Amino acid sequence: MSTTGAEQTWRKGEASAEETQAGGMSHRRMWLIGGAVAVVALWAVLFFAVGGDFYKTVEEAKAAGAGENLRVGGLVSPGSVLQQGEVVTFTLEGETGELLDVRYVGVYPERLKAYERVVATGSLGESSTLEANQLLIQCPDKLLPEKVANGIAKGAGLERLLY
Repeated sequence: MSTTGAEQTWRKGEASAEETQAGGMSHRRMWLIGGAVAVVALWAVLFFAVGGDFYKTVEEAKAAGAGENLRVGGLVSPGSVLQQGEVVTFTLEGETGELLDVRYVGVYPERLKAYERVVATGSLGESSTLEANQLLIQCPDKLLPEKVANGIAKGAGLERLLY
């Protein structure tokens, strides 16, 4: 059977519509795959940037074995900061009030004082003292008073990401 010119044009239009629809599905599928890849990449960046658990609490550190490298976070206990030359000793207070002695050798951090949030990196010695080789001290937030910021973070369960 032969087809007329009008039928051929109509069939070409029909084929074009099917190809366009199939191309749209392919385009939509590419967007979905691209979106899924972006979500997985964002999750991976956030997980590895924060490191899963950025630090251990004082309670978790005390449960760890001696010689283990740790990052321990807590508040500096009042009256515990003592400097003797390049050696600084202080006590970190955990969430439940448990204490961990920290010994740091290096330049005295000028912001190290009572009630500051500190993350100390080092290894736990035999006497349950953290021999720190790095100290991270939380910078004060000038936009929100500390009590308000801490209340918001604790209410949202974000206190481990504050410092």
